[in-house]
Amino acid sequence: MESRILELRDRSQRNLARFGRSALIALAVGAALGVAITGIYVTYRLTRQPSRRERLERLLPSSLTGWSGRLVRTRRTRGRRHPGRGLPPIHLSVGERATARPDRDRTAARVLLR
Repeated sequence: MESRILELRDRSQRNLARFGRSALIALAVGAALGVAITGIYVTYRLTRQPSRRERLERLLPSSLTGWSGRLVRTRRTRGRRHPGRGLPPIHLSVGERATARPDRDRTAARVLLR
């Protein structure tokens, strides 16, 4: 019986050592992949051609390029709906015609009448 206990103990210690080596190898492979991917990304960013906006930002001071960046983003998104905003508000009441947005004067008049 005691020989069986010793054998099981030795086997568990070997399995634990094997698991430790496997975990260390997996950690090293993950770290090597992370370093390789980071190196590839940095190399790509350093060797690619800069865009017009990046050239402009390098040429002009940041105080001047701030408004141009906002202008470019506004021009790109003008006329598009942003996905998080949903539909525009629509005010419908019984017996009234549908309007795209509630008339502020009429709303104020209704509040005053109540």
